[in-house]
Amino acid sequence: EAGYLVTEEEVEKVLDQNPSFDKDQFKGELAKNNIDYAFFMGFMAERMSIDDYLNASVFSDLAVTDKEAEDYYNDNKEQFLAQEEVKASHILVNESELALKIIEELDTGKDFAELAKDNSIDSNAAQGGDLGYFKKGAMVPEFETAAFSLKNIGDYTKTPVKTQFGYHIILLTGKKEAGQLSFAEVKEQLKQQLLSAKQKTALNEFLAELRSDADIKIN
Repeated sequence: EAGYLVTEEEVEKVLDQNPSFDKDQFKGELAKNNIDYAFFMGFMAERMSIDDYLNASVFSDLAVTDKEAEDYYNDNKEQFLAQEEVKASHILVNESELALKIIEELDTGKDFAELAKDNSIDSNAAQGGDLGYFKKGAMVPEFETAAFSLKNIGDYTKTPVKTQFGYHIILLTGKKEAGQLSFAEVKEQLKQQLLSAKQKTALNEFLAELRSDADIKIN
């Protein structure tokens, strides 16, 4: 009634804007879950129509100021404590003898990334074995214990680390100590979080008003 209508053609355009979207592959995935493609497109068109209407009529005046976000941060600093994180690269092989040989090569000054590219069976070998930053609980226990026990950037495990996946050589490439995150670090994420909370409240109030004015019959 408000005039908000997204067509299935518009949904197609949105999907096609994603360079990684493969329509045939996507249809196949839907079929595996017994979902008809036409039904899905109709559902998405309806969902996007509703979103456009809500954004224009219910959420349009909602905003979170920097001061609101900073006040929330100051009143709830315990929510913004950073856990210790490490950044590591690894070389994964199937045999302990090969792992020991690679450690010997590292001891002579060979480049870790090149050894990873040449020997690692993990999917990130092409990136030199880079795993990025991770917190405790993200890796299997044996790997985690070894990674977090490395003290200095550039240190690597002197013996192979055995896990269910094989034998690892782990290199420490970065470290973030546990501590209080600053307001600047969490500002944008916090503003989005507070805005989502406002939107949820506004939506609940809007739905309650719709229901109170509606003549609902259940057969």
